[in-house]
Amino acid sequence: MGESHVQNHHKHIPHLDGIRGMSILLVMASHFFAFVDITEIGWVGVDSFFVLSGFLITGILLDAKERPFYFRNFYVKRLLRIFPLYYLILLLVLFILPMLAAGLVQGLDYFRSNQLWFWTYLQNWLFGHKGWPPSNLLSHTWSLAVEEQYYMFWPVMVFLLSRNKILILCVILFCLSPLIRQHYPDLPFAYINSFAWLECLILGSAIAVLMKSGRLNFRKLAPLIYLGMLLILIHFISLEDLDLARLYNIKVGYTLSSVFFALLLMATFVDNKIGSALRQLFSSRVLTFTGKISYGLYVYHMILYVLLEADVKAMISENVENSLLLNVLTGSLFTLASYLISYISFHVFEVKFTNMKSRFVK
Repeated sequence: MGESHVQNHHKHIPHLDGIRGMSILLVMASHFFAFVDITEIGWVGVDSFFVLSGFLITGILLDAKERPFYFRNFYVKRLLRIFPLYYLILLLVLFILPMLAAGLVQGLDYFRSNQLWFWTYLQNWLFGHKGWPPSNLLSHTWSLAVEEQYYMFWPVMVFLLSRNKILILCVILFCLSPLIRQHYPDLPFAYINSFAWLECLILGSAIAVLMKSGRLNFRKLAPLIYLGMLLILIHFISLEDLDLARLYNIKVGYTLSSVFFALLLMATFVDNKIGSALRQLFSSRVLTFTGKISYGLYVYHMILYVLLEADVKAMISENVENSLLLNVLTGSLFTLASYLISYISFHVFEVKFTNMKSRFVK
């Protein structure tokens, strides 16, 4: 979940970092503060990530379409941004961790015996057909696999097709996802299968094409955008069960969530008071800072939690008897730890590779 720049002539748009920041906070809340009922909706954070990724990546590709080294430049940038941290994590979990804590960490044997799926970004297919792994240590990387698979085929489509044909393809692929989930609603397949998750990426991609083509008049569309967001929000609030495993959410909720974040993205570009307020919100220091280190936050947070949750709770419980306070302190501590390690990782490790792109990008 890497790129956080681009669109209008490669300008950096701060509020897009903020949207990314909001997305990772939703995901982390669902993991660190699962004892609070409302956080079960945190799964929508991945939807938001994907809508934004589709939007940004398609904007980059459309801008680069008429330039030389189209494929080389795109894939070199992706490789330098995404691969180093991801493969570092695989090395640490699959090789270093077993040497340090052999037999102490649940699920290590599973991940090591199935590691080829992870090295090739295909683990979502493994989980989808054989079920969730026995540990959450690397289970969250399914979304990185989906996004990487999108990076493999979408640049080819953008290169070969006209903008009108890209939009037609977007409509077809958008309809494909809910159809798949209607016929195969079993989890985890319906949640992490690449074709069942196309809606978010495709909606973001379609918005980018329409924006680049000058076909979106945000001022005229504003009432429909706000109405759509409001209706979807009210609908979700009215639901008794927000869990991603609920059959209704699988068949309907996933689609509504995708549409909501697509509308929210468009709302941030509307030139009026509401649009200005949204841009200001998502341009806040906290959200933009969070967005810039969001890749590390996403990759590290679950690993830290799985490895250290029991020890941290045991340590805190020595002085805290109230279970609610214990959970709040534990979640807060893991949030701070995730921020710290992601900040260090971004500045000490990840930037070293992204700064190398000038050597390879033409």
